[in-house]
Amino acid sequence: MSNSSGAKATPLHVVARVRTLMRQLVTLLKNTVTYDANNSAFEKSIDMLYTGLKSFLDEHETLPLRIRKKEITFDDQVVYVPIGRSDALIHPMYRDGVRKLTFSKDLTREELTSFAATLVEARETDPYDSDLVTALWERDLANITYKAEDVYLETQEGIGIDDLVEEIRTARERGPEPDGTGPADFLLKELGLASGTGASLEAEVESLREEDIEKFRSQVMDEDDSRILERSSSICLEILESTSKDDVFCRTARFLGEICDWLVSVQEFMPVCSIISDLRTIAQQPEVPESTREAISDVIRKRGVSERLSEIESAMEKMSDAKMEELFCYLGQMDPVAIPPLCRTLAEAETRRVRYMLARAISIVAKDNVRDLEPFLGDKRWYVVRNISMILGMIANQDTLPYLEEVSRHPEARVRREVARALGRVRKPEGLRALKALMRDDNKMTRLAAVSAAGVIGGDSAGALLEDIIVGKDFETKATDEKRRVMEVYGTLGNGGVEFLEAYIEGKRGDASEASRACAVYGLATAGGSGARKTLKNLLERGEGLTRYAASEAISMLDGRTDDSARG
Repeated sequence: MSNSSGAKATPLHVVARVRTLMRQLVTLLKNTVTYDANNSAFEKSIDMLYTGLKSFLDEHETLPLRIRKKEITFDDQVVYVPIGRSDALIHPMYRDGVRKLTFSKDLTREELTSFAATLVEARETDPYDSDLVTALWERDLANITYKAEDVYLETQEGIGIDDLVEEIRTARERGPEPDGTGPADFLLKELGLASGTGASLEAEVESLREEDIEKFRSQVMDEDDSRILERSSSICLEILESTSKDDVFCRTARFLGEICDWLVSVQEFMPVCSIISDLRTIAQQPEVPESTREAISDVIRKRGVSERLSEIESAMEKMSDAKMEELFCYLGQMDPVAIPPLCRTLAEAETRRVRYMLARAISIVAKDNVRDLEPFLGDKRWYVVRNISMILGMIANQDTLPYLEEVSRHPEARVRREVARALGRVRKPEGLRALKALMRDDNKMTRLAAVSAAGVIGGDSAGALLEDIIVGKDFETKATDEKRRVMEVYGTLGNGGVEFLEAYIEGKRGDASEASRACAVYGLATAGGSGARKTLKNLLERGEGLTRYAASEAISMLDGRTDDSARG
C-alpha cells in the first residue's frame, strides 16, 4: 500500500477511514481517563474503534502508522495532527521513542483496551520512572507492534516543562503586552490570525472577558477554514476547562456550538464527535457549576433537534461508506432529544445502508431511553415498526422486553419475524414467553426465527418449549426443512438433549414419521459428543431408509467439524 514513486497512490477514501480511526482512538484515550471500564461511554468508544479497526484490517490486513513529532502518517498521508503540547496520542509515543506503530489483522478487543490503558498510563507517568516502550513490551500485544528509537541519543527540541512553567509564571507577573494587545488578540495569535508574540494561553484565560470571546468568534467565523475552526475548538475547550467566569464560559460554549454547526455543514463529523466527548468530560467534573453544565447540555442537545438533522438528511444517500461511518459516530453522540427526529429520518430513508446506519446510531442514543421509541411502535407503517423492533434488538437490554412482547402480536408477519430475531439478541429467559407464541405463528419464516432465537437464549426452559413443538400434533404437517431446523436448534442446547432425540428416533416419543426421525438424526449431529456419535454409528449399521442416510450425513458433519477444529 506504499505511496512511493512508481507505486499506486492510496485511495483517498482509505486515508479518510484511517483519519476517522485516529479520531476514534483519541476519543477512547479520553474516555479511558474519565470512565471506568464498565461505563457505557467507555464501552461505546471501544466498540466503535474496534469495529472500525477490524473492518479495515479485514480488508487490508495491517494498519502501519508512522509517528512523527507533530503528526501521524499513513502511507505518507497525514492522518492525525495533535492539539496542544501534551496530546494523549502522539506525545507519549514520540517522547519515548516509538516511531512506527502497526495494527494487525487478528487484533482483539482486549489488546486494543490494553493498548489504550498503556498509552494513558505512559502519559501520566514520569518518563524517568517508566517508559512506553517498556510498558508495551511487558503487555506483549501480539497484534499491536512497534519500532522504537533510543530517544536519549536524540537532540531534545522545543521547550521543556520547566521552561514552560517559568514562561507561564513570568507572563502572569508582567501583565499586558507592551504592544497594547489584549486577550482576544492573543487568541488570534494562537491561530496565526494576528501578529506579535504573547504569553501562553494558560496564563491569559482568567483575563478574558465575554467581549474578547465575541471578537475572537467574529474573526474566526469569517475565515471559513475547517483547520482554523478545529484549532479554535481546542482553544475554546481549554478556556472552558480553565475559566472561572460564567459569562465567558457560556459565550465560549455557544461559540463551540457554532463551530460544530459549520463543521457538520461541510461533513466534518469526527472533529464534532471529539468536541462533544470533551464537553461531556468537562460537564462531569464535580467542581463545574450547574449553570455551566446546562450551557454544555444546551450545545449537545442542539445537535439533535430536527432543524439541525434535516441539514444532513438529504446528503446521506450520496455519502461514501467512509463518510457514512463518520456520520454514524456523530449521530451516536447525540442527546436523547434526537431520538424522535432520527426515527422520522429512518422512516423516510430510501436505501438499506442508510437505514442500517441510522438504526445503529439510534440504538446507541436510545440505550438508556428505550421509552422514547415507544410512540413509533404504534406507527401505521409496518416497516417503521419493524425497524424500531430491530433497534430494540440492537439495544438488547432488559428494558426492551415489554415493548418487544407487545409488538410480537403485530398483524404484519415481517414485524413479528423481526421481533423474534430481536428477542434472540436480547438473550433473556423472559423473552421465551413471547417466543412460545411466535413458534406457533401462521408464518413459517417467523416460526423459524423464533426457534433460532430460543436456541440462542438456551437453557432448560428453551429446551422444554422445543420439545413441546417436536411432540406436538401439528409437527408432522410441517415441511421437512422446518422440522430439521427445529431438531438442529434443539441439538445445540447441549448433550442433555441427546437422550430425548434418541428416544424420538426409536419411536418412544410419539408416532413420528420416518422423515421426522431422520430430521432428529441431524439434531444429534449438532449436539455432538461421544453419546451422539455412538448413536449415529448404530443407526448407520442397523438403520434403514432415510434414517440411515441421515446418519451417514450426520457423521460426515461431525468428522468435518473435528477436522476444522484440528486445523484451527
